[in-house]
Amino acid sequence: MNEKVKTGINKAYWFSRSQTSGSNNIKLKPYPKYKDSGIQWIGEIPEGWEAERYKIRFKYVKGKIPENLEETNEEGYLPYLSMEYLRGNGKGIVCANDPKSIKVSEGDLLLLWDGSNAGEFVLGKKGYLSSTMVKLNVENFNSNFSWYLCKSFEPLLRDLTIGMGIPHVNGDTLGNIGIPVPNSEDQNAIANFLDKQTAKIDTLIEKDKKLIALLKEKRTALINHVVTKGLDPNVKLKDSGIKWIGKIPEGWEVRRLKFNVMVNPSGKKAVFNPKLKVNFLPMETVSENGKYDIESMAEYQDVSIGYTYFEDNDVLVAKITPCFENGKGTLVKNLKCSFGFGTTEFYVLRGHNNIDSKYLFYMTKTHLFRVMGAAYMEGTAGQKRVSGDFVKNFIMVVPPKQTQTAIANLLDQATSRIDKAIKLIEKKIKLLEEYKKSLIHQVVTGKVDVRGVEA
Repeated sequence: MNEKVKTGINKAYWFSRSQTSGSNNIKLKPYPKYKDSGIQWIGEIPEGWEAERYKIRFKYVKGKIPENLEETNEEGYLPYLSMEYLRGNGKGIVCANDPKSIKVSEGDLLLLWDGSNAGEFVLGKKGYLSSTMVKLNVENFNSNFSWYLCKSFEPLLRDLTIGMGIPHVNGDTLGNIGIPVPNSEDQNAIANFLDKQTAKIDTLIEKDKKLIALLKEKRTALINHVVTKGLDPNVKLKDSGIKWIGKIPEGWEVRRLKFNVMVNPSGKKAVFNPKLKVNFLPMETVSENGKYDIESMAEYQDVSIGYTYFEDNDVLVAKITPCFENGKGTLVKNLKCSFGFGTTEFYVLRGHNNIDSKYLFYMTKTHLFRVMGAAYMEGTAGQKRVSGDFVKNFIMVVPPKQTQTAIANLLDQATSRIDKAIKLIEKKIKLLEEYKKSLIHQVVTGKVDVRGVEA
């Protein structure tokens, strides 16, 4: 085996050990002898292993849409297994007991066949198989090893998804992918080792994700407090007259937003060159922490009609679910032509002279604005939007402008520190996820020998 490969394996494993098991010193070694597998993505495999086509060991059956889909909790009904449901992001759609549909048990191996994530393997839950997925039936393989095997060539399969519009897996392509076939003893050792190692990595990742959630909560709580109570903890307070706002500092006011801010102001700056490059912001170019892609551009003639116009120092607020609830929005500054265009799913807020634009931006990030706005959404599921009437009639706290500026400056500094901390943790999570993928690949393809290794 190439010495660089050995070194890379051991460095990656030492990183994992330091993250997951403290001072437990274990060094992984390669198998005694190797041979060419004849399969490019695998390379060499240990002597005694074989290489076969995927279709020899794995068969699949495609899902279908059940005849009756209903939202109910009645006994005997099972969930329709959408990706959203399997990822734990939704309650799913439940359906009647349908003998023609494919039933899935907890832990069954599924493959997303169609859609933007085509080629991704997932573990099933009890329910009915989605029409966009297939259920894989494994023959003469350790079931846990089968899962890790599939995850090891998932990047290859995703690269091979085809389709002019919606990507999808090609059955012949999948069936002809070459796979390593260890003996049953090695399969068991690999499955046991990876079960323990990936569980440790997943625990670390979950802890880091919880820490990010706590930091985001801290960020929101800080904005909520400072925007409504100010910077001076000893300031004299008065009753705002609004139950959900409570007390505010003396000298501050509460007013409906429309008396302080123009919502979707009319008028555009004149342009005489239709090919002029201007800033253009689709929804995906704006983040949940107020950042946006300043390099996103388009020709004026392509976006001047049918898109939302804004100018420097305007605040953009996403109106559609879930972008609104997640806090998508930004304060646009230093635009190339001092104006730009974006998706029609933004509200544009432009403060009057008594409103600091940064303070206005932070006001739109408050828990009050987001939660109350979500409660007043209109439209069908998945397409609900915050109404313009809610935005215009939202009761905002209005300090003196000098105080607004001081609040905005403090929040700039404080939220920047929190955002940097979040970014560092996200980087760590990414490294752990990349290591996990690499470890699975190296172990499944036999680059390291985990037989007898205490994981």
